[in-house]
Amino acid sequence: MYFTPPIRMTLILVGFTLLTGCAPAHVAVPEATEINTVAASGGLQQCQSELKTLESYHHQRFQRQNAAMSNLLSSSAQYLLLRSDLSADMLPVLDSIYQAQLARLCQQIHVDLFQAMIVQADEA
Repeated sequence: MYFTPPIRMTLILVGFTLLTGCAPAHVAVPEATEINTVAASGGLQQCQSELKTLESYHHQRFQRQNAAMSNLLSSSAQYLLLRSDLSADMLPVLDSIYQAQLARLCQQIHVDLFQAMIVQADEA
């Protein structure tokens, strides 16, 4: 399923707001999604910033992580389109899975960037 960039970004922002429990009070969000995650309080923006910085230090790792991020965001957007049709017992489990995948990917991006910067500093 293909989404135009503006629609994709809207789905991503709305989705991560729902998944991280940062939605307005009138939106019903299961309690399990209220835990503090990578996407909460600017974590996703930090992750994307580190991914962009990684491109300057190690282009091959950037390409790999950028593809992984694109795949995860596409998968998340597709899940969010179907989320309202799922039973309530499925939501906390699936929300947690997507949160964990995002947290794991952002941690790996952070590690890759840190390692690339250390290698460059050692070579100086």
